[in-house]
Amino acid sequence: SRTRSTARCSATPYAPTNLTESNKPLDIGASAGLTAGAGTLRTLPTMRRMTANRSARVRSAARILLGGALVVAGIGHLTFARVTFQAHVPTWLGLDKNLVVILSGFVEIALGTALIVVRRRRALLGLAAGLFFIAVFPGNISQYVDHHDAFGLNSDGARRTRLLFQPVLVALAWWSTDAITALRRGATTSLAEVRAQWCITASPTRSS
Repeated sequence: SRTRSTARCSATPYAPTNLTESNKPLDIGASAGLTAGAGTLRTLPTMRRMTANRSARVRSAARILLGGALVVAGIGHLTFARVTFQAHVPTWLGLDKNLVVILSGFVEIALGTALIVVRRRRALLGLAAGLFFIAVFPGNISQYVDHHDAFGLNSDGARRTRLLFQPVLVALAWWSTDAITALRRGATTSLAEVRAQWCITASPTRSS
């Protein structure tokens, strides 16, 4: 049809109309500019890869440090700091404080070890670690509200400052494992699948 022909013609690449135009030599300055531009284009992917590799190394280091800190804290829950950690357990929880400290210690050791050792599902592990930090945050609030002294936090100002570090731990867990990107990717995929299914369901059935 005429429309298809017009579309094909509009998509036809430009070709010189005569030999003079096609054989016209490039200006030296233009040629140098093209060469420099081509060199820049070749350099950009390399720079992006270097930046990505550097970012991956920083994330990996942060993840290992966080995992190590969780393991040390978990060992403290079970051994030398068990009594001190009981100051974080809210009274309104209604559970034995020693039991809560022991269980949370096992969880911290498991999460910390997994963050260091496990290679697959790191985003899920980071998400779990962040959720764990959120789950124990009421303990930090309880220490501040009840004025409990522990780990050198012997003033309301120090305990209030400690509260600010909990969101940092959550962000570090999710950033170092790239959990946020994985969640966004999963949400985008799920939304696309739902949209495709809706289009299939909403499309009228063709009559034979």
